[in-house]
Parts: sequence; structure tokens; C-alpha cells
Amino acid sequence: MSLQIRLARDGVDSAQVEALVRTGRIRINGVSFEKLYPFWIVVEEDEEIVGCVQAVPALPFGYTEFLTTAPGLSHTKRAKLIKGLMLQAAAILKTGGSEIALGTVPTDMKAWKKVIKKRGGVNIGLCNVYAKRLT
Repeated sequence: MSLQIRLARDGVDSAQVEALVRTGRIRINGVSFEKLYPFWIVVEEDEEIVGCVQAVPALPFGYTEFLTTAPGLSHTKRAKLIKGLMLQAAAILKTGGSEIALGTVPTDMKAWKKVIKKRGGVNIGLCNVYAKRLT
């Protein structure tokens, strides 16, 4: 039962990634997950996606968002797959020319903030996250 980290495939992984993201904190209805490649990274175990993150390289700031893991994973397994996802996301951003990786963390996720600070992340200020549908 090894974990495999890879880029998500359009259509093939769409339903699993969408279901996983919807278990998290983001509730946006009517969004298509059909086109994932090359912006989504997944962790797969026994042909089931158990973690994902969106990595969007841009200049000078790249973005990592929607880090999500399957419910019920052990602490050790969750920590291992989060580390793998974030290392891969950082590599994609760096390869794409990004100088700095940005991402949002909910204010009540104190443990996650601690991990990010331990790895060299800096809080650049409190903010609200807004969504606007582009039609």
C-alpha cells in the first residue's frame, strides 16, 4: 500500500478530486472539475485518491490552494501525504518561474499554521477570501 503522487488526469480523476475537495471547507456549487491537468496534484493509494492540492504557477507569485486529505487517515499517513503534496507543489511553482508560493489557511487551523511557519512560511496578513463566478 504505497502512496503515489502524480498530476491529476482530466476526466479520469475528476469525480474523485471533486468529492475530496467537497469534504473540505470549500462549498462552491456548479463548478466543473473536468479539466484538472496540469494544475492539480493527487496522492493515490490502491487506485483511490486520498489527497490533492491545486498548484498554479504564476509570476512572481504562485499559488497552492485546496489542500485536502481523505477523512479517516492516520496522523502519520496524513502528514506523509501532505508533505509529499506540498513538496511537489513547490517544485511545480518553482519550475514555472514563481518566486514565492502563496496560499490561504483558515484561521482556526492552528496546527497547519504551525507546520507552515516551521517550514519557513510567513503570515503576510489577515484576509478574507472571496469568490466570483466568471461568466
